[in-house]
Amino acid sequence: MAVMVSNSEAQVQVSTEELARRLVSEGVEAARDRSWIIARERFGRAYSIQPHPLTLYNLATTQEKTGMYVEADRSYRIFLRETASGEYNNFRTAAIGRRASLRKKVALIVLEIQNLQSKDILRLGQETISHAVIGSALPANPGPIEISVERANTIIMRQTKVIESGLAQSIQIELPEPPSDVPSLQALTPSQLPSSQNSVVNESSVTAELKQGSHQRRKGLLSSPWFWVAVGTAVVAGTTAGLFVALGPDEPFDSNLRPVTLSGR
Repeated sequence: MAVMVSNSEAQVQVSTEELARRLVSEGVEAARDRSWIIARERFGRAYSIQPHPLTLYNLATTQEKTGMYVEADRSYRIFLRETASGEYNNFRTAAIGRRASLRKKVALIVLEIQNLQSKDILRLGQETISHAVIGSALPANPGPIEISVERANTIIMRQTKVIESGLAQSIQIELPEPPSDVPSLQALTPSQLPSSQNSVVNESSVTAELKQGSHQRRKGLLSSPWFWVAVGTAVVAGTTAGLFVALGPDEPFDSNLRPVTLSGR
């Protein structure tokens, strides 16, 4: 029985490695064809199956190529952390340069929201955002982004804002106030209070705290002086093909805040 389990586990391991190897190879071919979205999906799946630093590097490159600058910066950052011992120095240098270049592309937004209640659900796109980040600079990809607030299972505010590349913007949102028809303690007589509990009825607040702050592309591809491709062998708990890309650094972004007002009324 012990041998059978061991063989089964070995088969699963080999199957996992083969799948990761196939996905990376497909990602390389897609990148050669400039099918960056397909390449990104393949590298992402491969990394989730067999996390290897060079697969992550490839993923970061395709994320950047498809406008996912925030995600690309995060992937480069994780790659640098995973290779801190000094391995893959050439790729580490390239990753550092790419992060510097991304600073020109990643936008920063500062949300300033009036009348936000503690149970309101704030979303940027499909992602739920903690109230704690209000007033702080949040990295965002340039382009249209939907901002919505849900209160008591109802969307009370939904707006789309176009975020400009490399800029920091302050977005001001005014939400409708919650209803104020909650009975006060003085309106209740002792007989109306629950007899089995010594409870207190608190009056609901009709105003929320406001937190404000201001923080902040087959030939031409391969011949570009800032873009090089090396297809070789990378270890992914075995062997697999890899696509490695490096681009040159750019200048930092302009961090001037520009206010925009959105109304939820």
